Amino acid sequence: MNEKDFVNEISKRTEISKDAIKAIFNVSQKIILEKLLCNEEVEMPQLGKFTTFTKKQRIGVNLINNHNKLLDTCIYPSFKICHAIKSNFKKNYQKKF
Repeated sequence: MNEKDFVNEISKRTEISKDAIKAIFNVSQKIILEKLLCNEEVEMPQLGKFTTFTKKQRIGVNLINNHNKLLDTCIYPSFKICHAIKSNFKKNYQKKF
């Protein structure tokens, strides 16, 4: 499902205009990005939690020429889905098979 499909589905189920939903979706993305850049967590109830994690400076292997390379410390975004969605998915997925 892409953004357009997502917006259309929410609009159909809620009778809120597609433009309003798209605006909310875009603002939500910006807020999440801003908070993550400030090293803050963003928890969305009944959905999950956006966080960051750091990979420390380390030695890696350049796959092209097999030479060791010093890799810088990097910060990555992460998302952990909430327990309720996981358990509901497992329950419903098992019913299919």
